[in-house]
Amino acid sequence: MAAYAEPRTLRYFVSDREPLAAKRIGGALNALENASNGRLVVQRERRAANADFIWLNTPSKAHKAACASVESYNHVVGARQALEHKGRFSDLAERCGESALWSRSFSNVKELRAFIQKEDLQGAWVVKDATANSGVGLWFASCAEDLLHMTIDARHEVVLQSYLANPLLWRGRKLQYRCYCVWRGRRCYVYTGAMAQVCALPYEPPSGDMAPEQHVTNVSCNVDSTSFVPERPVNDLRQTHPEAFEAVLRALRSLSRACAPALAPSSNRFELVGVDVLLEERDHELKAHLIECNCPPNAYGSSDHGPVEAFHHGVITSLLAFCVLDVPSDTWVCVDTQKPCDTAFSTALGPALAWRRFRAASKLLDAVSERPPNASTEIALQARRRFAFFDDDNRWAFLENGGGTQVPRCVIEASQNALRARWRDIHGAAAREACRSFACRWLQKDTVFLASNASNALDQVASLTDGPVILTDAAHDALIRPWMRRTVRWWRCDANGALDLETLTPLLDASIKVVCVPAASNVSGRVYDVASIIRCVRELSPDAFVVVDAVAYAPHRRPVFEDADAVVVAFHKCFGPHLACCGLSRRFVDGFSSDKLPAPQYYPSGRAFERGTLSHEACAGAAALESYMMEYGSVDAFYEHACLAEAAPFRRLIGFLRSQPRVTVLEAFGETTPLPTVAFVHQSITPEAIVERCRSLDIAVRCGEFLSPGLVAAAGFQSVVRASLVHYNTVDEVDRLCACLERMGEW
Repeated sequence: MAAYAEPRTLRYFVSDREPLAAKRIGGALNALENASNGRLVVQRERRAANADFIWLNTPSKAHKAACASVESYNHVVGARQALEHKGRFSDLAERCGESALWSRSFSNVKELRAFIQKEDLQGAWVVKDATANSGVGLWFASCAEDLLHMTIDARHEVVLQSYLANPLLWRGRKLQYRCYCVWRGRRCYVYTGAMAQVCALPYEPPSGDMAPEQHVTNVSCNVDSTSFVPERPVNDLRQTHPEAFEAVLRALRSLSRACAPALAPSSNRFELVGVDVLLEERDHELKAHLIECNCPPNAYGSSDHGPVEAFHHGVITSLLAFCVLDVPSDTWVCVDTQKPCDTAFSTALGPALAWRRFRAASKLLDAVSERPPNASTEIALQARRRFAFFDDDNRWAFLENGGGTQVPRCVIEASQNALRARWRDIHGAAAREACRSFACRWLQKDTVFLASNASNALDQVASLTDGPVILTDAAHDALIRPWMRRTVRWWRCDANGALDLETLTPLLDASIKVVCVPAASNVSGRVYDVASIIRCVRELSPDAFVVVDAVAYAPHRRPVFEDADAVVVAFHKCFGPHLACCGLSRRFVDGFSSDKLPAPQYYPSGRAFERGTLSHEACAGAAALESYMMEYGSVDAFYEHACLAEAAPFRRLIGFLRSQPRVTVLEAFGETTPLPTVAFVHQSITPEAIVERCRSLDIAVRCGEFLSPGLVAAAGFQSVVRASLVHYNTVDEVDRLCACLERMGEW
C-alpha cells in the first residue's frame, strides 16, 4: 500500500440484504487496510449516501441517486444487459473478430421449435434460458430430433447454441476455466488467475441422453455426484498455461470491442464479470470459446475454506485495490491496447439506443441468412472436393474470387484433353460449338458469341452500334471504355453506389441508341434492378439496345436477363478458363446487315460475331463447366446451392465488418440482397497494409479500385480492400480473416 502519501479514509456501503457480499467485500477491504500500515482506514456506512464506494450485487432503485454521484460503484451502465443476458451475449458473438459458437435467440420456446422444424440442423445443441444462471436452464440434445421432443420449460427468451463437440479435456473430463474480468467503463481487464472446473464424469461425445455430469462443468451441477472433482485455482494462468491465457485474451479482446458501444464510458464505474471459457485445439493452436458471463460472478465455490476460498478472496482484494483505490496492478491485464471506441452513448436512453442499432443491424443480416452455418459449410466442403486448388491441405483462404475463381477438375481435364489432341477443324470446331451451345442454355439466349475476355466481347458489341450512349460510373471500366468516342450521357451513382431510376429518366429520349448497365458491382456486391432499368429504357427510348455486364453477377446468380439485348459473362470469373461469352437478343441480331460482321458467312450464328481464332482448350474447358453445374442436378439447382453455401460466410463477414467503429463498408444493401463481395476501408490502416498482413497469414484478399474508379470515388475513397466469396468458401475461412483483421495493432 506504499502508493498512499497520507492516510485515506474509505467509507463503503454494502446492503444488509446481501450478507455474502458484505462478508466478501468487508473481508477484502479489511485485508487492504491491514496491509496499508495505517495509510488506509476502512469504514462501513449504513447509508449509501454517505459512502465513497458502493457495492451492490443487484442494482437497487432505492440507492439509485447515491450510486449516480458516488466516487466508485461496481456497475457499469449497460454491462449486465450486454454480457449477462444470454440473448444479448448471442447478438454480440457475430460482431466479434474471434469466432464464436453459433447461437441465436428466440422470444419463446414455440418460436424455437418452429425454427428447428424448418431447418435441417446437424450435430449437438444446447438450449439456454436467456436469464438463468448457475447451471440451471440448460437443455442438451445430441440431434435436432431430440430438441423437438424434449421438455423445455423456459417461459421467456431462449438461446439455441451449437455444442462444442471437441472440448479440451483434463484427465478425460471436460474442462472449463472460470475467468474473471473487470470492465472499467469501456475498457476490459482480465485477472491473471482462473478457476479450473471439470465435469464429474468422463467426457463422451454427444449421443442419446446427455448427462449433465458429463457436459456441464458448472460446480453446482456436479457437486452432488459421488465422482465430483472440486474446482482448482490456477493462481497465474498466464505463467502456467500461457497458450490458454493468450487464447482467452484474444477472445476477450473481441468481446470487449463488440460490446463497447452498449456500455457507458464512465471512469469511476466498474463491473466484475465471471466469464466461463471452453477451449479446443484448432489448427495447432488453442481456441477459446466464451460460453456465458455472470455479473457479478458467484464468489463462493464448493468449499468456504482452503485454496478455493483463498483464491476468491484474492480476486476481490486485488479488484478493490485496482478499481477503488487505483493501485497499479500486475494481476489485472488490459485485454486491448487500443483506445476504446468513442461511439456516443445516450444518457437519456442508456444502452437501449445501442441495442436498437444492434437489432437493426441484425435485421439487415437476417436478409442474408438466418440459418446456422452447417448447411452452408456442408455444400462448401462438398464443392471443395471438386477443386484441385484445395488438395494437399492447401492453407490459403482464397477470398479474391472477384479477380478470378478457382476451377473444378472437370474443367481442367477438358482443357488438358484439348491440348493433348489438337485438331482445329475437328476437335477445335467441336469445342467451340459445345461452348456456344452451353452458353446459349446458360444465358437463355438463342445467339451467343465467344471472345477472349469480357472487354473484347464488349468492344465487339460497341463496334456494331452507333449513336449516343448512356453509361454509369458504377460500372467496370470494360463496360465504359468501348463507348467513350461516342456522345455519352452519364448516369451517376450516389455515394453508396446506388442507381436511381429517377435520375435515369431525364437522360432517356429517342436519340439514345445504347444503355449500358452492370448487373452487379464488382467492388461492393450491390445488385442492380436490371429488369426495372430495361422497362424504363423501353418506355422512353424504345429503339435503344440495353447491354448488361453480368461478369460479377454470374458466379452467384444465374445471368438470365430475358429482355436485355446483350449480356456479357466471363468464364474465368465463374469457375472456368480465361474466356468470355455474350448472349444476344433477336432484335440485336436482326438489327445488322451481315456485311458488318467479322465472319458474315456464318450469320446468323454466333460465330459470325467472333473475331480471330479462339483458344480451343479454353472453349473445351468452358463447355465442361456445364457438367460441373449439372452435378447439382441442374444449372438452376447449382445456383440455389451456391446461394445457400454463400449465405453463412457472407453473414459472418458483413456482420463483423459493419460492427467495427473504425471501419467503413461500402454500402450494398438495397431492395435486393447483395452478392457476397464486401469492400471496406479502415480509418487508420491503409488497404495495402491490410492486404499484406492477410497474405502473410495465407488469406487472399486484394485492394485497389478494381477498374471501377467511379464507384470507389463516389464513396470518397481511392482504394478499398475487397473480400469476394463464392460457394466453396467456408465460415472457418472468414473467421480467419476476421481474426486476422482484429489482431492488427491499430484495428
